[in-house]
Amino acid sequence: MSGDRGDHEEAKTFYEEGLALSRKLDDKALLASALISVGAEFLLQGDHERGTILNEEAAALYRERGNRGHLQYALDNLGWATLMRGNLQQADVLHRESLALSGQLGDKLVAAEALEGLACSASARGEAK
Repeated sequence: MSGDRGDHEEAKTFYEEGLALSRKLDDKALLASALISVGAEFLLQGDHERGTILNEEAAALYRERGNRGHLQYALDNLGWATLMRGNLQQADVLHRESLALSGQLGDKLVAAEALEGLACSASARGEAK
């Protein structure tokens, strides 16, 4: 993937094409996945507002459909976006929800990312020792 090679602009372009196609096809599962992917690229490039909007839409789609199977990704991304904007309390809420869901689903990767987010919030509050 382009993003894995550090070419986030190219990755964002590909994900945006997938986003447009999933909207055209009205495929909610594909749409939610594309929203998370392109939203993550915006977050990595420092556009926390756009990344938040996209991940909030993804989370809403997963919640509407009762699909918890990828919701943890959107919650983790939202936690990081919120943390970067300085809202440590809300970041903790989102990372804790992502961590709990990841634990239920056996998703160790996102669980680790959520724990890292919680540690960063604690450090920003001066609680890390």
